[in-house]
Amino acid sequence: MIAFELARRSRERVAALVLLDSSHPDQLAHFAACASASQLAAEAEERREMADMDSA
Repeated sequence: MIAFELARRSRERVAALVLLDSSHPDQLAHFAACASASQLAAEAEERREMADMDSA
């Protein structure tokens, strides 16, 4: 938003804006690899509970 406002206020000095997406295609896999063991255990338990609810 700051870049857009700067461009609007300084039209004579700004020819274009370049917007970058800082996400990575594999970022979810990287986040999972960095998760702590307790987080992974809690997520596994939640999945088991959901599976139990689905099969009931």
